[in-house]
This record gives sequence, structure tokens and C-alpha cells, in this order.
Amino acid sequence: MRGADDLTLEECEALIHHYRRMSAVNFGYVIIPEGCSAAALIEERPLLARAIFTVASWRNHARQAALQLGFMRELSDRYFVKSERSLDLLQALIVYFGWCHWYATPFANQAYRQASLIATLAIELGITQRPTNMNQHDMIVGSASAFSQTNETVSSKFWSYEARRAYVGTYQISTFCLLLFRKPVLLAHTQYLDECASSLAADPQYPSDATLIHQVGSMRLAEQVSVSFDHGSRERVGELSDDKVQLLVKTLVKHLNDYKASLSMGGAQNGPLSRLCHMSRAYIHEVGLYGLLQGQTPSATRISIIYECYTSSMRFLSDVLDLSLDDMADWTSMDWRYLNLAVMLCTKSSIILDSAQCATEASQGAAWLYKCLDTLCVRVKELHRQSGAPPAQDHGLKRMAGEWSAIKVYHQTCIHRNLSQTGPTSASGGVNANGNPTANASANAGVAVGANIHAPIQQFFDNGVFEMDPLNDIFWTGFTDADGSMNNMFQI
Repeated sequence: MRGADDLTLEECEALIHHYRRMSAVNFGYVIIPEGCSAAALIEERPLLARAIFTVASWRNHARQAALQLGFMRELSDRYFVKSERSLDLLQALIVYFGWCHWYATPFANQAYRQASLIATLAIELGITQRPTNMNQHDMIVGSASAFSQTNETVSSKFWSYEARRAYVGTYQISTFCLLLFRKPVLLAHTQYLDECASSLAADPQYPSDATLIHQVGSMRLAEQVSVSFDHGSRERVGELSDDKVQLLVKTLVKHLNDYKASLSMGGAQNGPLSRLCHMSRAYIHEVGLYGLLQGQTPSATRISIIYECYTSSMRFLSDVLDLSLDDMADWTSMDWRYLNLAVMLCTKSSIILDSAQCATEASQGAAWLYKCLDTLCVRVKELHRQSGAPPAQDHGLKRMAGEWSAIKVYHQTCIHRNLSQTGPTSASGGVNANGNPTANASANAGVAVGANIHAPIQQFFDNGVFEMDPLNDIFWTGFTDADGSMNNMFQI
């Protein structure tokens, strides 16, 4: 008996089982109950089934490519030609976006279009507002679903568990694109979103339901950071005084500390939530990198902000290195982009801080970062190999490894220039028992930056090595004369 897309039912069941494992820790927005068979899923949610089969087939590149093509054809027919609006389409798009790093090339264009479509569909379905009546609820969600339904006493206030998870997932994806593209958020935070997430935490069907409220809180903070510092606006670069920046940073850090205090003991020990806290702290202090001119000596206030950005992103990277390759294999596209952001923040802040350190401290910090980048590149290349993608074919993970290698070379150029002014030294960096770099390997930051912290990076732009994300271009603009409008600023 055939399942879907020339897959047998046994193959479909195996892929659904694999998806349950993939989504258990990192992606609680679309959950397939254990009692839902492949046949029932294909019948009730055909496009969602296609999305799941596509993302779960990442170790079979040829099959994944065929499944992706079938998914896009059905999506185009149902959404654009037949103007269908359904929970099946929304959940399918959320899942498809979740692991699009395996097949979206170029990532930037496809990811933003997909996120825009997801936000639009959620609004069109009406799940971003309270259901007006039970008829509307049943028409959109389905009254005879094979998926578990919400209690009747709650239905008057909330959509089903599925719809509420999808709403939270839509908001997470929307705000994630705010971080990635530095554009206005596609779906703004609302009180009803908090209520939906709180209701899932109060009456969870699955362990991940209790963590969604914390994920919303983290993204809400990211949204506040973006509004406070007007991320992505070149007009605002350098306009904020150090005292104003410090005041805003302290306010946002207080919000972050309140958020961390709200985490339950279980949530505080949750790996993804812990990494989100590190990433949030680094994102808050990213503003310290704004508007620095070549040869400018930042104030002690500015240096302290940059150092917090550096140490927070370093803690994030250190936590990632404690994960296994299998853990990272299940990562979503959002997880990989957070990692890329951490690499960008850690590297750029390190370049500024290391130029002011003594030679030994600079070499220790550089050695830690190089060991980190080398380890991450090895893992990414191994996952790319396991996918079976042709070596010569463009691929998100392949491009990521190439960019990180180029970042290491650029960082070495900067540090060698700094060290040549202070004399030779022996490079040393701390590693743990597993051979991974430790956060303690990085030394204290200095309080001043010299004039020669730039090194030519035009060759990297010419070779197109920083083209994976638009964010990368934002980060490295200012290290080159490619954009004269920045007037040699450390634009970020």
C-alpha cells in the first residue's frame, strides 16, 4: 500500500517518527500525536504530511528534493490558484520553514517570503484573535480532527491546541526575521498571544507546551531591543550618546533578568531557553558596536557594553560546543541563524577588544575563537556530508562553513596586525576534556582601542564569502570601502 509521493506507508510512519524526535526539543509549534497514523495524517492534513516528509528526509538529498518539489506544487495550487486558507496550509508552512536550511537557496530571499506568507495566512485565518463563535472555530480547525482538541469550556476563549501552537510559531518566525533582516516585524506581539501561550502552559498536552510562553517572552524582548535601538537604520548610527545607550541597555537588561526570574526551575535548565538568554543578552549589548569610527577610542562605558556582547555571545558558543552532532542535526533554521549571529557578534567585538589587550590576552582570546570556529566548521561539514548533497552544489550549511572559515582568516589578519605592534607572543587557548574551547579561555577586555584595528576585507566581499545572510553584510560593512555612505563607520 502506498502512502504519499511514492513513499510506502511504512516509510511515511518512519519519517513521522523521525519528525517527532526532531521537533520534540526545538520546535513545539506543530506536534503530531503518537496516536495519529500516517494514513490519517495524509488524509486530514495532506500538505502538512508533505512538509513533514520533506524535512525528515534530510539524510536523503535526492528524495528530499523530489518531496520539496511536490510540496511547492501543491502549495501553489491550493493557496495561489484555489485561494485556500486552512490550518493544514499554515502548519505545513511553519514546518517547511523550520528546517529550510536544508533546501532553501538562497536562504535570505526564500526565508523572508515564507515568513511573510506564514504571517499573512495566520491573520487571514483569524487565529491571531479570539474565535467569535464555535462555528468559526470548527470551520477553521475542524470538529472531527484526528488531532487532540481543546476542552469545550476553553473553546469560547481560545482556539484549539494546534491553532494556538501555530499562532505562537508564527510570531516566533516573524520576530526571528526581525532579527535576521532588521526589518519591521511581520506579526506584532499582542496580549492575546501571551494569553494563548499561558493557556498552553497552564494545561499542557506535551512538555513543550509549557516552554512556549518563555519563547514568546524571549522574542518579545528581542522586539523591544529592536525598537529601542532602531536596528537596521543607518540614520541612527552614531546618534545615541554613550550615556543614553547605557541607560537603554540597563533597562533592557532588567527586562531580561525579570524574564529569567520568571522561568521555572525546569525552564531554567532547558538548553534552548538557556541559550536564548545568552543570545538575548548579546543582542541587547550589540548596540555597543554601533557607530565606531576608524581610529576612535571608545569610552570605558562603550567598552563595557562591547565586552558584555562578547562574553554573552561567547557563552552561547560555548554551550553549543557542549552539544553533540546528533543534537545539532535536529536544529531548526532559526537555531542555525542564532549560531551565525553569535559568531558575528563574538568575532566583531573580539576584533575591537583584542586590539586593546596585551599580547598574551589577545592570543588567548583569539585561540579560543579559532578553536570554536574550527570545531563548528567540522560539524557543519559533517552534517552537509550526511545530507548526501552533491559537493559542488550550493547549500546553506556548506556556505556557512565557508563563511566561518573566512571570518577566521579575517580575524587572524586583524590580530596579527595588533600583535605585531606589541611584539611576538605564544598563542594559547583553553580547551575542556572533550577538546572543545572553554569560556574561561578568553581573558579580560581592555579599555581603549587603537587606530589600526582595520584590515582589508575587500577580498572577502569580492569572493562573495559573506553572502549567506543580509545580516552578514550589515555586520561587515565598515571594514571595507565597498559602501562609502558609511564613512568608515563600524556599522552593524
